[in-house]
Amino acid sequence: MRTPLVVAAMIAAAATAASAGTLEQVPSFGSNPGGLSMWRYRPTTPAANAPLVLFLHGCSQTHTESALVGWTQLADQYGFYVVFPEQSTSNNPIRCFNWAGEYGDPANLVRGQGENLSLKQMVDKMQADHAIDPARIYIAGFSAGGAFASVMLATWPDVFAAGAIMAGIPYRCATTVNGAYNCQALASHPELKKTPQEWGDLVRAAYPSHSGPRPKVAIFHGTSDGIVSPDNQIELVEQWTNVLGADQTVDEMATVAGHERARHKVGGVTVVESWRVASMGHAVSMGADPEHACPPTGGTYIENRGMCAAWRAAAFFGLTGTVTPPPDGGMPDGGVPPPDGGAGPDGGTSGGPTVTITAPGDGDEVSGAVTISAEASAADGVARVEFKVDGVLKGSDGTAPYSYRWQTANVAAGAHAIEAIVFDRWEVMASDQIDIVIGEGGGNPDDPTLVDPIPCGCRGGGAGAVGTGVVVLLLVGFLRRRRVA
Repeated sequence: MRTPLVVAAMIAAAATAASAGTLEQVPSFGSNPGGLSMWRYRPTTPAANAPLVLFLHGCSQTHTESALVGWTQLADQYGFYVVFPEQSTSNNPIRCFNWAGEYGDPANLVRGQGENLSLKQMVDKMQADHAIDPARIYIAGFSAGGAFASVMLATWPDVFAAGAIMAGIPYRCATTVNGAYNCQALASHPELKKTPQEWGDLVRAAYPSHSGPRPKVAIFHGTSDGIVSPDNQIELVEQWTNVLGADQTVDEMATVAGHERARHKVGGVTVVESWRVASMGHAVSMGADPEHACPPTGGTYIENRGMCAAWRAAAFFGLTGTVTPPPDGGMPDGGVPPPDGGAGPDGGTSGGPTVTITAPGDGDEVSGAVTISAEASAADGVARVEFKVDGVLKGSDGTAPYSYRWQTANVAAGAHAIEAIVFDRWEVMASDQIDIVIGEGGGNPDDPTLVDPIPCGCRGGGAGAVGTGVVVLLLVGFLRRRRVA
């Protein structure tokens, strides 16, 4: 597992990659009822009356990994501030923003409550400390962060000028644990789909007295996303076109770097922009974008697809009008080649990652807290090892020795499958699987108060999977949490 030294190294690496700007924690920013942490990035030369972007991470990630998808470099280049909110394991055991509430408690989805108020207070803090243009405040997020960006756009339309939802879910698709699972697998749950009017009404009900303009929205989704069904992108487009007064007819269609971009306009102005990222799984796209390259520099849940999602979102927000060229005139080599067959930067192969589960043994009977351990290797370096039980992702470890501590006390007795999946830095993967047995008397797994500490995860090969070899992060992971006053 990551040690404090490893985390410190990641923070230093993120700051270095972001040129000479400053990434720092803000220890106090209001009452913080959602119990979140605030990290801000101050660019090298802030613009006068600077814009502000909030970027929300996905499950199991931290602010350091948020800073690796390109926002800090863009902040230095264009002079805007970035806030990287961070979820805690005391709120959610795998650091998911609670986009569907918590065990039926919808407080986080209600304007001025829970996590959404904490995020609003981060905006207020930035405005108090810096010269922020109140008309140019934006929010973006990936996975659970993308789903919570939907929450913020719905509940605080008077704060945000625009948003970007990456592999996310419509506002109020779910308010329960089972509903959240079903929304992730939306292609298998057509009963959850709604008309554009119904989706729009949910957003309007989030702040019914609002009479001003609404934030425009960009939506990014991989066509091979096996964690969040791409059907969510369709429903998101329907939700936000309805809210913004556009019809369902695409006004402008283009293919950019092999990916499909659709624009819906009102009065000639694009209000909803939708990107279908070809062949991408559940990830943020980076790479040799023909307009602005952003080569991957590490981190989790990133795919090199020749399109820089952060830059495309920033351009949609209107932040890219003034360009400060990099010192060397451009990104090295125009970006890192895509991982076709595990190709490395010089066209060679990655050497093929390998992984072996070393404990417990195949066929072992286990009980209590069990440490699942694995040995892994890859010629280009191991990015992470993910651990799944019965097809549900339980945890991820990016530092050898790779392990995850699994609590079996409340898991159903009988046979269970354990799988370890290794990813190299090109997202090429390999896996190993064993079967174990849990004895009788394990408890009642149907009682939501007596479950595995990470009870909700993704289902392997779920709806929307189109052959991607990458199993990626969760959107849910609810836990009864201690509220922060």
